[in-house]
Amino acid sequence: MAKPLKKEKRKPASTNSFGRELMEGVRQMHDAVSTGDLSGFKVRQVEVPEPSKYGPSDVRSLRDKLRLTQAMFGRIVGVSTETIEHWEQGIRRPAASARRLMDQIKSRPDEFVLWLMRNSLPGSPSGSGAARELAKAEARAYLKLAAKVLSRKEMALAVQEAYSEIADEP
Repeated sequence: MAKPLKKEKRKPASTNSFGRELMEGVRQMHDAVSTGDLSGFKVRQVEVPEPSKYGPSDVRSLRDKLRLTQAMFGRIVGVSTETIEHWEQGIRRPAASARRLMDQIKSRPDEFVLWLMRNSLPGSPSGSGAARELAKAEARAYLKLAAKVLSRKEMALAVQEAYSEIADEP
């Protein structure tokens, strides 16, 4: 009869202070990721990709997609109307910070418009007329679409209903 194999007992791994420190860091990182609390961590290095290049037609295309005037787009990006004109004429190029913002807007234009409207409502600390102008442009676009489908009478009734609902609000 064959003898059963003996299970080898493993010795506890001995680590030096560097290994213990590394393991503790891994545990802390695991806890932070699983709980979502990253307050105890400090970022020391991050790979930041270069923002997209924006030529004159790219700037104009993005502005048109948002249905904004040069003045309104300038207010959002944080530059003057003249600067927007220069970008669209190819006289100047947008700085990296403006290109990063335009990349964010371009990636999710509808979400950006909603965020802008939400954060620019009267009474909000960052309120401005930009949201109102943007909302008007959106409303005009929707009305044009509706006019292609509804008769004049149906449009008039829809507008009356909308105004009566607004009047009923406290």
